Amino acid sequence: MLAENTPGPPPSGLPVFVAQGGADTLVVPAATQAYVAAACRGGARITFRQYPTDTHGTIADTAVPDVLAFVRSSLAGAAPTSTC
Repeated sequence: MLAENTPGPPPSGLPVFVAQGGADTLVVPAATQAYVAAACRGGARITFRQYPTDTHGTIADTAVPDVLAFVRSSLAGAAPTSTC
């Protein structure tokens, strides 16, 4: 089941936004950080944000403003800032 829920590399050339709750005990921050680091080494354009007090159940609501800004910027043709 873990393998089925582990994302592969992001599509080449597409910017990706990754949000992680620092208090998430289901998807632990270290796992997401390792994924982001590997994707960055592979040339991905990742915008990574960690929200220190969020859990698996709260991260989506907290990240919405940043996700919307990321999408708006991308649709406007601006290159998102990579945190790689």
